[in-house]
Amino acid sequence: MSTFVRAAFAAGRADCLRMAFAGKLDIYAIPALCELQRLGLCRLARYLPPWASDPRSVLTWLTYSTFAASIDLSAVTGAVSRLLDRAPVVLGEPAVPSLSE
Repeated sequence: MSTFVRAAFAAGRADCLRMAFAGKLDIYAIPALCELQRLGLCRLARYLPPWASDPRSVLTWLTYSTFAASIDLSAVTGAVSRLLDRAPVVLGEPAVPSLSE
């Protein structure tokens, strides 16, 4: 979804974003949904996720995801791994599941 949102903004077609939430559909259905909406046969999505309901939130999320995707994790992973090698193992259930699970 983030790639579609970024591409829609880059193409100047943010008007189509609400169609992505019209149901359990493939993004390739969006042109047909836009046409159906233009003809009055399809309404805009009534329910949007909180991050998509405010254009400022979408822009913030888009900016962050673009930045995060550009980070080279190999250098960060090595540094964090060396740092955590010195930390004792925390007992109990982890806050987030391991990527290896």
